[in-house]
Parts: sequence; C-alpha cells; structure tokens
Amino acid sequence: MHTMTAEPSPASGLLFVGARAAVIAPDHDCCVVDLDTCADETARQCADVLYGTGGLRLANRLLSRYPGCLFVLLHGGGSRCIAVVRTGARVTTTVRCDRAPHGGDQSLLASLLHAWLAALLPLEWLASAVFLCAGRTYRFATSSSGIRTGSG
Repeated sequence: MHTMTAEPSPASGLLFVGARAAVIAPDHDCCVVDLDTCADETARQCADVLYGTGGLRLANRLLSRYPGCLFVLLHGGGSRCIAVVRTGARVTTTVRCDRAPHGGDQSLLASLLHAWLAALLPLEWLASAVFLCAGRTYRFATSSSGIRTGSG
C-alpha cells in the first residue's frame, strides 16, 4: 500500500471472522491517500482509496471527482468511520478503545477494506468480523442503501 501521509501507521492488525483469524498488513499494491495531509492532485487521481475527515456528502463528491477510487473512508468524529464504496454500499466501523481515535490507523483500516473488496468477499460478512489494531477493536456494520454515484 502506498500511503501518502505524515502520520505513522501500525504495521499490522488482526482480523477475526467467525472462527478464523488473519493478520492484516498494508497491501503494497493499494494506493491510499490521506485527504487531510496530501493536497497533491496527481496522488488523489491515482488513489485506490481516499481517506480523511468528513461525511457522506464529501464521500459522494470524492467518488464523482476521482473515478479510479474504489471507496472513500471518512472519520466523522467520535469513534466511527464510514467507508462509502463506489457501488453505493456503506461500511460503518465502530471503534472500542480507551481513547477516541484520531485517524492514526485509518490507512491500515483502508488496506483491510480494500483487500476485502478486491477478494470479492461479501460486505455482509463484515458484520461478523472484528479487527484488532493499535489497541483498538473495530466492529463493522454494512448497508446497501448507501449513496449512488453516476460513475463506476
């Protein structure tokens, strides 16, 4: 995963789905761009995943503006992030930890979701998944009633 960010990210996380566990490490074939620290338009155009701070309206605009982007992962404050996939599906992550996250491991979470989608695994299976990363526990909820974009 090519991450363009000033923040260091964890080296790996542990994903549990049912009785199975897997170590998730950054995918070097996935280009992830931090919207909050990288204003380089060329990098954004090449991104497989864009992540940063914002809400659903921003996700819709970004997916329309960057047609090569598979999904946008946004941290809206508190302990939730939402990924909006080009198909319109949404994946909400809820974080349980001692302190509210401020995005330090969003690149690894983006890598996890990218690998999941690239493997063509059903998003519904994420509902039974737990991801442990940097002392945080992530649980997922999915929705197919997400926003739709005109391209993709």
